[in-house]
Amino acid sequence: MRKAFSIFLIFVACAHVPAQNETAQQILQKALQRLGGESRIRSLKSIYFSGSGFEDGAVNAQPFEPGKPARNKHEEKLAVFLDGRRLAYELKTNRGDGTTRHRRFYFPDSRRIVADFVTRSVFASNIQYPSTDRDRDARRIPHAFLLEVLANSSRLQSKGSAVIDGRQHDVLSITLPNATFPVDLYFDRHTNLLRKYETTTDFPGLGSSKIEYTFDGWREHPRLAFFPSMQRIRINGEDFRSVAFDRMLADSPEADAMLELPPDLEGFITPSGTVKEIAKNIYFIYGVQGFQPMFVEFKDFVVAIEAPANVPVLEQTPIESFGNMNAASAEFIAKIRQKVPSKPIRYVVVTHSHADHFGGLRAFLPEKPTVLTTPGNRDYLQRFVPELRIETIAEQRTITDGETNVQLINVGRNPHTDENLIAYFPSEKYLFQGDLFYFNSDATFPAKDRMTVMPFFAKWLKANGLAPERIYGFHSTMFGTMEHIEKILKLSNQTSQL
Repeated sequence: MRKAFSIFLIFVACAHVPAQNETAQQILQKALQRLGGESRIRSLKSIYFSGSGFEDGAVNAQPFEPGKPARNKHEEKLAVFLDGRRLAYELKTNRGDGTTRHRRFYFPDSRRIVADFVTRSVFASNIQYPSTDRDRDARRIPHAFLLEVLANSSRLQSKGSAVIDGRQHDVLSITLPNATFPVDLYFDRHTNLLRKYETTTDFPGLGSSKIEYTFDGWREHPRLAFFPSMQRIRINGEDFRSVAFDRMLADSPEADAMLELPPDLEGFITPSGTVKEIAKNIYFIYGVQGFQPMFVEFKDFVVAIEAPANVPVLEQTPIESFGNMNAASAEFIAKIRQKVPSKPIRYVVVTHSHADHFGGLRAFLPEKPTVLTTPGNRDYLQRFVPELRIETIAEQRTITDGETNVQLINVGRNPHTDENLIAYFPSEKYLFQGDLFYFNSDATFPAKDRMTVMPFFAKWLKANGLAPERIYGFHSTMFGTMEHIEKILKLSNQTSQL
């Protein structure tokens, strides 16, 4: 009898699990239909929102004063792409100490990239489970979260119902891939919309805690059927973050823009060898064997700026293991030919007399260009490349075709060399220089070992009335601005007063 009863209980339990899952599937399908249906959601390229509100550091155990609220202004925007791979999330939060945390986290591919807009720095890392990491942020958009739940619906179970604010809600539970704790989802039985989802976790400083993500103020939306106008993150029943949305968009340029870094930060993650047209007909190359040369396209010809070459370290022997000294410039020429295949390289500009800037000139011999440099370098370079014509610039020379203009200016004697050319583009207010200014991020600026030549350059710009919007460099992956020039001048003045 006992054996028969046990078998009966097992049968009931097994029958109950499919029934639970079937009920859960029905609730999930109703919720998806309320948001336009699975097919409509999947037809979208992206979903984007932006909003503002507050963040309370006391709620997540980061108080200014224990036991008292620590609310600060908070802004954020999130772009989720329905391809299941890409996402970008940006937050800007005031801190109690008067500083601001302003960062963007995004997944353009298999990497997780963090851009810090305060320190102007970027960090990229490969992660073991990129889709899992990405989905943790994507779940804050209900449409994306419900698609993820649908994809794992074999794990979905019904947990009955619960009353929230006097309204009946259906409760489903699911343990998502690579997750330890289950997530409970609450659907308003009247509207079929997702009201919240929650999980329990061991939170530092708080112990076992209930974490809730709530969606409030659902409104009709022309592309998304419905979308919440407010979202809250709650810890143990208290609002850690509350955000009211001001924009809710589908397939928007704003979402696409979230996957692009501001131009002054591109150098952090731009792959070596990338040729970027920074302005019409003006090209900057990120990483030609460690160098960043530039070239300019005119109507009938091309101007190459620098003839890069790696200089061997003489402590390492044998020296012949170094390889081809023309390799960097040969790569530079190949990059030019990718963008401008048919126009001759008429000029090669050599900014100054250091081998890493002119040592690749022999790679240009088949092009038969004219080398432009300063008067003191003529004989020096002529001995190295007697086959090439060399013209010198004592003060300034303009190359133009009526549309594109570049001014080559000799800055004269400086702490780095006896003479030095810069290339200035007056229409764009862009400047390219060799070794007069170094900038690879605000986090490392200024370079302490360059505080002789950079003050010179800053003062030279001021004295000559130049205020470039971007300052590119042969040894810099990113461009500096006049803000950095002013910082150098300030530091220089402080030092001189000591």
